[in-house]
Amino acid sequence: MESGRRLIVQDLLVVLVSVVIAVWIAELTAFYSLVRELTGSHSYILSFVAGIFFTSIFTVAPAVVILGEIAQANAILPLALIGGLGAMCGDYMLFWFFKDHVRRDADYLLGHDQMIRWQKIFGRKAFRWFLPFVGAVILASPLPDEIGLALLGFSKLKTRYFLLLSFLFNVLGILLVGYAARGITS
Repeated sequence: MESGRRLIVQDLLVVLVSVVIAVWIAELTAFYSLVRELTGSHSYILSFVAGIFFTSIFTVAPAVVILGEIAQANAILPLALIGGLGAMCGDYMLFWFFKDHVRRDADYLLGHDQMIRWQKIFGRKAFRWFLPFVGAVILASPLPDEIGLALLGFSKLKTRYFLLLSFLFNVLGILLVGYAARGITS
């Protein structure tokens, strides 16, 4: 198996295993008990940490559980702002970690010449806003942030704009989680 294909298979296996582990953790009653115990006095610290974990497909399931539990016992807006700050930090770490990794996988899947063609198409003025917008929407959605981060990386967005988009759209996503958690238990 050639190295590019092997790395893509390896990446997909890591994602699959991490989703299985995240679902298993979310199903543990001891996990819920620990989260409920910590949400009282340490809810803002916990929301920052959960925000960091809200950013990755590997850890989003337990992070959503934690954020939902915190939202049921605390004000949602401060939770979303502090969790959004944590998510922005997590996205920034992932952005720098995955930036070259995702580009390498895309190069392999599309071929180097096709990759250059895609960059020329989306590098045009008419599309310059498209990739950052779609990437930012993915950051706010339940879809894995890695996809949105890859799109933001391809768009060559300046770091300060990346951080702003990450913060705003993660705050929006956490607000939605908080209101959904309250709506489910009401």
